[in-house]
Amino acid sequence: QTGGYGLIMRPFGMYADYVQSVDFIFADPDGSGKPGKRTVRRDAADAEERELFFALIGGSPGNLGVMTHVTTRVLKDADHPNARGLKLMTVYSKDKLKALLDIMVEQIKNPPAADYCYSVMVLGAQFVGGDCHADANDDIDRWMRENHPTQYPPDGELKIRYVPVIAVTGFFGNLGGASQEYDASVLAPIKEICTPVPAFVAKTLSFFKIIGD
Repeated sequence: QTGGYGLIMRPFGMYADYVQSVDFIFADPDGSGKPGKRTVRRDAADAEERELFFALIGGSPGNLGVMTHVTTRVLKDADHPNARGLKLMTVYSKDKLKALLDIMVEQIKNPPAADYCYSVMVLGAQFVGGDCHADANDDIDRWMRENHPTQYPPDGELKIRYVPVIAVTGFFGNLGGASQEYDASVLAPIKEICTPVPAFVAKTLSFFKIIGD
């Protein structure tokens, strides 16, 4: 179970806000020793049913029963024709990260419309003494040795190195519909900072970026 946190949460809320009903199976509801099936609804007239509904979509990791079906209210593209999405990835540097976080701090102080959301993530290797640490992720190391032995030999000096990157996402939800215009100036500073990842990096793994010597 999860609340459904995501990149469009600021304008549209969590996924849990859209769940309308849940079908689930639970053990021995009436003392007969047999499992029972039940459907609970968000708008149920019975208070106990509503309480059980919110218990099921809360933070508990499935200890109330086994969900089999979930009915949700969907968002329609036609209701948000001017919505925009932005996803950028750039090679990490302290200056870039600071500049991107400065934008975030400014938006906290002077929030744009609720339609806009913005996130910054640093992805890639750990650092030791300023250099990429080859053993930053044992699982990646193991997978690379098995699948790319010519570039990642079991023994000897590694022929690759991790490249840390900054992943940035921005979103305009267009809650006001067709009559609401998109203000490009809100996300423009982000695009100016995020110089594109070089092609030879972009062609490699999507999260743990790898380049040859």
